[in-house]
Amino acid sequence: MASVVILPKFKAWVPVTGVPAASYCLRTYAAGTTTNQAVYTDAACTIAAANPVVLDSNGEAILYAVAGTLYKFSLYDPTNTVQQSGWPVDNVTIAGGTGGGGGGGGGSSGEWVASGLVPAFISTTSFAFPVAAGNVTSTYALGRRLQTTNTGGTIYSTIVSSVFTTFTTITVVNDSGVLDSGLSVVNYGALNSVNRSIPFGSFIGVEAGTQGNLTTATRQTQLVTSPVVFIDKFSEFSAGIVTIKQAGNYLVTASASLNLSGVTFSGSLNYLVIQQNSADTFGQANFPLETFAGVNTGTTSAVMPLICNVNDTIRVQVQAAFSAGTVSVASCLMTVLRVGPN
Repeated sequence: MASVVILPKFKAWVPVTGVPAASYCLRTYAAGTTTNQAVYTDAACTIAAANPVVLDSNGEAILYAVAGTLYKFSLYDPTNTVQQSGWPVDNVTIAGGTGGGGGGGGGSSGEWVASGLVPAFISTTSFAFPVAAGNVTSTYALGRRLQTTNTGGTIYSTIVSSVFTTFTTITVVNDSGVLDSGLSVVNYGALNSVNRSIPFGSFIGVEAGTQGNLTTATRQTQLVTSPVVFIDKFSEFSAGIVTIKQAGNYLVTASASLNLSGVTFSGSLNYLVIQQNSADTFGQANFPLETFAGVNTGTTSAVMPLICNVNDTIRVQVQAAFSAGTVSVASCLMTVLRVGPN
């Protein structure tokens, strides 16, 4: 299938070979018809171009059109007799320019950006851009959303593979339906999954092994001794405490395991608690006792949604009341995830 790049100039390549379509003929019609419709050689759209437009030695031509005008383009060989594979391309818009006209350019509409490339269909889940388009994997990155026009209609997809060899091949997962051999237009989402403009939300994940022995009926803040921080986007965790930098709704999870060998409990205040600003939340859980490999242990977890302001603090504490033996914290884990604004 032939390919078109609309930059300041219209550009086309010869199908299969991918070389510039030098001296090829571009016929311009009103969208959905075979009625000639002029394009222009000046930005004011006062000087109509010949129809067909003969492309130069680079397969290019400067094209202008009255803003919003829709075209059907068809590419023919230099003798203007053989229509090329993959053509015509219908509902083409030439965007940009001045004086009511527009220089050829990949346009955008809402959250979708026109690629300016006509793809080569490979399968119901893949297509390629031509050699001359070069490496466009940075634009067509893993996870980016696509909107394509096919014979069967508009299909929305997510990129799962983007590979450049001599040309760029894109593989997608479709929301519903499939790509088909009438694939003619590719638009990509304005937001990229790589180096995106949408702000990241806070996400903190911390775990730690032995945190030392507890003193009976005394609260002890966890994740202070040798914590392993496996994610902390905005450096909000320090010395067992998360200090919030983004106000919003958060989901906090915590778990801990105790070694309880030879312990005699003297009360029921044996629990893990999630604190916000040094005050207990409803996110707390008692330690059930069990025997594992001959060692008494207690393991529990808690989950708590919180509404946080900037500089609020979150911590996990553990308490046990006992009269004999040694209670030690064997391990602890905390995650803090911002799930949305207030």
